[in-house]
Amino acid sequence: MKSNILKSVIVLIAIFLLTYVVQPAYAQESGAIKHKKSLLWKITGNGLEQPSYLFGTVHIIDSANYFLEETVKEKFNKCEKIVFEVDMDDPQFQQKTIFVLMLKNDSLDNLLSKQDYEKVNEFYANKLKIPLEKVKKMKPYYLTSFVAILSLPKNIKSFEEEFMKTAKDQNKEILGISTVEKESEILVDRIPLNIQAQMLLDAIDDVEKYAEVTDKLKKSYLDSDIDRFYELTKDYINEYKIVFESMFPKRHEVWIPNMIKLMNNHSCFFAVGVGHLAGEDGLIELLKQEGYEVRPVNKDFKLQD
Repeated sequence: MKSNILKSVIVLIAIFLLTYVVQPAYAQESGAIKHKKSLLWKITGNGLEQPSYLFGTVHIIDSANYFLEETVKEKFNKCEKIVFEVDMDDPQFQQKTIFVLMLKNDSLDNLLSKQDYEKVNEFYANKLKIPLEKVKKMKPYYLTSFVAILSLPKNIKSFEEEFMKTAKDQNKEILGISTVEKESEILVDRIPLNIQAQMLLDAIDDVEKYAEVTDKLKKSYLDSDIDRFYELTKDYINEYKIVFESMFPKRHEVWIPNMIKLMNNHSCFFAVGVGHLAGEDGLIELLKQEGYEVRPVNKDFKLQD
C-alpha cells in the first residue's frame, strides 16, 4: 500500500472522520432548520471585541477539488488563533492518538463470531492488503474507518494540514477545541463494543456504495450545502442512535463552552468537520442560542468537472 494512503488513514482516524456508509437516498426533514449555502461563518456579538470565524472542512479531499476562496484566506490571516477539533500540533499528538486507538483488554476476534471474524479478515487481506492480525487490538470503530481507503482518490489533500502549514508560516498558535482523549471518550468509548463491531460488518457489507455516496457528499460540500451534507450523514447515523448522539450533540456540549472561552480572549478561526455546522444541535444554532450572531460569509467552493 502506498505511503500516502497509509498517511491518509492515520489522518482519518486521528481526527475522527466518520466512515460514510450511508444510504444514497436523501430527504430533507420536514421543518428542519435551513441554512444559507456557505462553509464560512462569521461569529460576532455577545460582547466579543472582534469577530471569529467557523469554517467547515472535509478532512480528506481529492486534489482536483481542493480550492480556497480568497475570502477564506483573508479571514484566516486576520485571526490570531487557528483552532481544530483537536490540537494536531501537539508534540504528543501521535502518541496520544495511538493510545486511544487500542482496546485495553479485548480484541476483535473475541468480539466477533468465528465466521464474522474470518469475513473481516478476508476483506482486510484482499481489499485493503492489511493483515487483520496486526490491527485486531484496535477499537472496531477505528477499524471501520479503514474501509474508507477504498474510496480515497489517488491524489489527496487535507484542509487541516494546509491550514497548519499556513499557520506555522505565519507563526500563529494552533489549538484544539477538545483533546484527543476527550474526543475518543465521547465519540468511541461510550459506544458499546458490540455496536462498534456491527458497524464494521455493516461497512464491509455496504462497501460497494462508497463511490456513489462519496460523490454525493463531495458535491454537497463543494456546493457549500451544509444542510444536505448533514442530512446525508444523519441518514446513516440515525440507524445507531447512540452513534449520532456521540458524533454530534455530546461532542458539541464540550465544544461550545471551549469555543466561547477561546473567542472571549482571541479572534479564532475554527476549522471543524462540515457535518458539525448544520442541524438543530449544530454549532451554528448552538452559538446563536448562546447569544451570538452567526452569519454566512459567502459561497466558498467550486466543483471541478
